[in-house]
Amino acid sequence: MKENVTVKEIEQLDFSSLVGVVREPNMCSGGIETLRVIIRESNIRHDAKILEVGSNTGFSSIEFASTLPHAHVVGIDMNPISVAFSKDKAKKFGIDNVEFIQANALKLPFEDDSFDMVFISNVTSFINDRETAITEYIRVLKPGGILAVAPIYYRETPPEHIVTAVEEAILANVTVRDKSYWKEILSGFEIQEYFDQDYKYIKSTEEEMSSYVDMVMSQEHLRSYDEDLVVAMKKRLQYFYELFDENLQYAGFSVMLYRYQSPNDIPILHKTCLVKG
Repeated sequence: MKENVTVKEIEQLDFSSLVGVVREPNMCSGGIETLRVIIRESNIRHDAKILEVGSNTGFSSIEFASTLPHAHVVGIDMNPISVAFSKDKAKKFGIDNVEFIQANALKLPFEDDSFDMVFISNVTSFINDRETAITEYIRVLKPGGILAVAPIYYRETPPEHIVTAVEEAILANVTVRDKSYWKEILSGFEIQEYFDQDYKYIKSTEEEMSSYVDMVMSQEHLRSYDEDLVVAMKKRLQYFYELFDENLQYAGFSVMLYRYQSPNDIPILHKTCLVKG
């Protein structure tokens, strides 16, 4: 952030710009639990090469790298501030099997068949040319590799004023789409879904919200700012969290795992079910 910033300028920051200042974790939906589900259900190799597209502040890439210490993880993001922050965080915790690169999802700087897994949280929602992006995800995936996606979508139609406020917060248009949109767009590629699990969001309490804001604002680097600026940052962050929490009451997300089409893609005749107890 530029020197001599004013309170008024902070009050007008969009969410992404504020994240760059306060270094908000900005994790994927479901946080660590989502990543554990992906690792478990994909049965990913312990020494796998993993790519995260849209790594933001590095939460997911660093978690993959720390959980799988023999893996090699690469996170890409277009925001140089996020890339720099991610590098610093990995270095701080001594995690040396992850690297972060500034790159564009529409033109991934990797050769074909480079990764055992490609993970995308919700970044594809903000890419206009989604078909090209998905083509790139699949291009760099090894034969037998896993495409793991965790898109956010609407389970119910949100009020128009909430959608407008979210658009202003993230400086992007928000199209109200349900899960079927993502199922349909991914079905247009030569990949096969083999795992699909739905989640909905639980409304945060006032205490949870305040505690989380306090945690973010307690970071050491923020102590260099004047108190009036910190107060303005905290107020702006609180506003965004409350807005997003309200919006997410109408939304959900899914963990969906895809692989190349199975050679045994044949319907089963004699179906079975799990015997419980």
